[in-house]
Amino acid sequence: MKRTAGFIAITILLVLVSAFCITETVKSQSSKDMEISEEYYRQAEKQYVEEMREYLGEAGFSDSGVMLTRTVFADGGREYRITVHNSRFDNLKQEEKEELIDALKQRAFQEENCSFTHSLEGNA
Repeated sequence: MKRTAGFIAITILLVLVSAFCITETVKSQSSKDMEISEEYYRQAEKQYVEEMREYLGEAGFSDSGVMLTRTVFADGGREYRITVHNSRFDNLKQEEKEELIDALKQRAFQEENCSFTHSLEGNA
């Protein structure tokens, strides 16, 4: 009887230890995946801002300030707000502003869970 009780206790202990190890392995892997994903987005954001600055320079707005603000939601979705500052935007017609915004939107990285909002700000 004592042997059976000891065997059962050891078996239960081993099952609990195994369950704990499996759980920690899954948590660790999930954490690594999140780090890789976050690094991917950081690189994509950096590249996008660089491409916008390059395009703005080619379009004659090399002294523009580019601000990218992101919101990350619990479901992993991301919302980006891009604001470009340049005093010369006040002199542009609405049509020219829309063309510039469209050109910037085309350079955005494509991810299904990301949305982008662009705006041009002048001094006014």
